Amino acid sequence: QSLQKPGQPYGTPHYVNTQYPWDGHEKLRPGEIPQDYNPIGEYQRSFTLPESWASCYLRLNGADSAAAVWCNGVYIGYTEDTFTPAEFDMTAAVHPGENTLTVQVYRFCSGSWLEDQDFWRLSGIDRSVYLYSTDQVRIKDYFALADLDRSYKNGMLNVTVDLKNYKQQMESGVLHLSLLDQKGKSVVQLSKPVQVGAGEVTKVSFSRNVSSPALWSNETPVLYTVLLTLKDMSGRIIETTSCKTGFRKVEIKDAQLMLNGKPLLVRGVNLHEHNQYTGHYVDKETMLEDIRMMKRFNVNAVRMSHYPQSPLWYK
Repeated sequence: QSLQKPGQPYGTPHYVNTQYPWDGHEKLRPGEIPQDYNPIGEYQRSFTLPESWASCYLRLNGADSAAAVWCNGVYIGYTEDTFTPAEFDMTAAVHPGENTLTVQVYRFCSGSWLEDQDFWRLSGIDRSVYLYSTDQVRIKDYFALADLDRSYKNGMLNVTVDLKNYKQQMESGVLHLSLLDQKGKSVVQLSKPVQVGAGEVTKVSFSRNVSSPALWSNETPVLYTVLLTLKDMSGRIIETTSCKTGFRKVEIKDAQLMLNGKPLLVRGVNLHEHNQYTGHYVDKETMLEDIRMMKRFNVNAVRMSHYPQSPLWYK
């Protein structure tokens, strides 16, 4: 469920470069938080929770510079990293039907000493906010690496998966992995039986050589799909998720950056998460237009200018 859309801006935009925003206004020692000027924005809205949801997680993709979360008046948690997504388990605080979510966003915090970027300083929720639900046995995390052998011809796929069991007893199941090509055809099919202890995280690894895959490069960005499916012992699908990956090898040889065995010249630009109309909120259409313009000017690399960008940008 999407909970937030870009709204009207509040507060005063600040632009500074080498100094801090409070310099000349308050005399602070590193780690101290401004007391004379530190506005707080409070966001509140209701949402309807389906009866079928056994769990409820809140994902806050970005809030400048710190945020505290309440649900139905119950304190949930706090995050103090503007550009790193934060997730909160709200399962114990929610109930089927209407619920109330409250988020307080603080303009300055102790972490502001570490976030002194050369750009417009705008405070508030500037990325998407959403809720999601999972089974009590879930795919907690995974990492896919598509590499090449020394001939740059054949591929090697390595995938590691973390499974988390929130139940009070051990659970068994089967984890399936599929690698799909650009047309959706299955190139690799693997599966492993899994057992996850109560309250534990179990790591599962898959490895497979892939004969003559289409190679990824900045000129031919061919991507495969890694599809993960977790099933219980009866064959019921518990969870499925996927990501894109490309077969490539990046190396440095004799002080030369190489991609798939060929020299690569980096033609890069700096990018700040900024829009002249919506501030630090950048929608998908703006991102795509930026990418099209970069490609028209032969740009093949982007420097993220001091901080992680929105997860959507990487996709």
